Amino acid sequence: MNKQGKIYHSVDFAKLICAFLIIFIHTYCFEPWGAWIKYVICPLAVPFFFIASGFFLEKGLQNKNRPEYIRNYFGRIFSMYCIWTLLTLPVSWMNVRRAHADYSTTMHIIYLAREFFFSGSLGIYWYLLCLLYGCAVIYWLDKYHWLKIGSCIAALLFTAGVILNCGIGWNSWYGRFTHIIFGSTRNPFNEGIFYMLIGFGISRMNIHVKPLFSSICFVISLLIAFFLYQNTTIRIMQLFLALSAFLLTIELDISPLITDGTSIRIRQLSTALYLLQFPFILLFDYYLRNSTLIDYSTTLAFCIAVYTACRLMLPAKINKVLYG
Repeated sequence: MNKQGKIYHSVDFAKLICAFLIIFIHTYCFEPWGAWIKYVICPLAVPFFFIASGFFLEKGLQNKNRPEYIRNYFGRIFSMYCIWTLLTLPVSWMNVRRAHADYSTTMHIIYLAREFFFSGSLGIYWYLLCLLYGCAVIYWLDKYHWLKIGSCIAALLFTAGVILNCGIGWNSWYGRFTHIIFGSTRNPFNEGIFYMLIGFGISRMNIHVKPLFSSICFVISLLIAFFLYQNTTIRIMQLFLALSAFLLTIELDISPLITDGTSIRIRQLSTALYLLQFPFILLFDYYLRNSTLIDYSTTLAFCIAVYTACRLMLPAKINKVLYG
């Protein structure tokens, strides 16, 4: 909800759809239609999450006590990140030992530490790590009125990440630095902060786009992405897809159709789907092979079952810590 009282239940619903798409990325790639769904539609999900996070971060910073808000925001995400890192540590250890069998135990521990601080524990939790870096950096930029400069730098780093994904520059000093420190370009500085700044800017500048226009932009971006889905430059189109989808979503008012409590449960379920999927996927090697629709359905059912059990059996405060 913003300071005018507008409720964004539609964003919570869109996040749930994005969580379904993210699971599809990691479990299913059945040619031909599965491939273009995986590489065209699904990748808009993570940018959408980031843009939404930046959007609501700015809404929260409209509070009078900004330092207290950012401390609570950072503390909530950091607690979630640490708890899920600990819960999935056995799977992380198994995954590192399987991927780097030639490493010593000491190197395995160092590798896990690197993941925790720079690339995201268990790989997929890089999203939470990006939120931590992102909220700190954006708060600092906003506090000292450096948002314009910071946004330009973030755009340059995003562009550098796109270039690296095209297979250009990995042998440069920046490419080697990115590989050694972060492991890939899916890190706070090549993706996370840039997307969050977009959402932050939409909220700060109070941008509104007619649903019809954003729908047309989404369809055009989807068509272009469809023809480019085997090209690494598709990441640019994923940005336009996520941006147009988000601008459309925040203009939709579904509050008459959904209660606040239901919206919160949908928001928590989307977080649960994102956080629970990868331990299950890694245990059954779904991520390491072209899986089937059964694998996708099984993973989805597992995540929903665990979330439902936690919601019914655990106190609401614990569920809030686990799923936000």
